[in-house]
Amino acid sequence: MEELSPQLKLFSGDDTQPINRLNVAPSTHVQVLHGQEDGPHIDAVHWGWAPFWAKGKRPEPINARVETVNTGKFFKQLWPKGCANVPSEGRDEWVRDPDDPKKK
Repeated sequence: MEELSPQLKLFSGDDTQPINRLNVAPSTHVQVLHGQEDGPHIDAVHWGWAPFWAKGKRPEPINARVETVNTGKFFKQLWPKGCANVPSEGRDEWVRDPDDPKKK
């Protein structure tokens, strides 16, 4: 953490106002901790991803399942570039309704 201390102000939000929300919504900005050649960095990034071939065809996904992220073609372009941590206070996953698979 000492190495990151000059960047810790970024953890409070993308700007000086609190975000007043509990979730990381699609298309918002979040802080991501990732490694670069000169050490760890914290950067504000757009939450969502779409490979060039999928842009405009469907909404950008906001998460990936750990079971398929390294085998599916959607995230294949990102996987070799490394990983990052997104500091958050929780995580939710939509669960399909067993009686109606179209409902979550």
